[in-house]
Amino acid sequence: MDNSIVLAQILGIIYLAAGLELLFKRKFVSTAMNEALQNAGSLWILGFLALVIGAVMVAIQGVWTADWRIIVTIAGWAALLKGIFILFFPHTAMKLYRKWNNEALLVVSGIVAALVGLLLLYASFWG
Repeated sequence: MDNSIVLAQILGIIYLAAGLELLFKRKFVSTAMNEALQNAGSLWILGFLALVIGAVMVAIQGVWTADWRIIVTIAGWAALLKGIFILFFPHTAMKLYRKWNNEALLVVSGIVAALVGLLLLYASFWG
């Protein structure tokens, strides 16, 4: 099976689940985010995980094509850059996460994540 399809299936499930959680469990997500931002170790682990996931995705999926696979490539690079950013600029990352942690942005993020998840699932399973 093509790497793009496998990664799209995995990301589709993750994005859909995360999007629905942001939409229906905002209070829990907000609380968890606030608690993670209070602990430098938690933030470091989040940054390191994003770096590892991004590096793996970029190594496996480096396809820059004008179709749905570009979403997987962009997601990989975004995770890689996010991990680097968190590790090298943790205080700035904390400030940005605190700004993002509000009702309206969580709803918008949830809708976008769920839609991207559905798109990836459709493209990878039925497209």
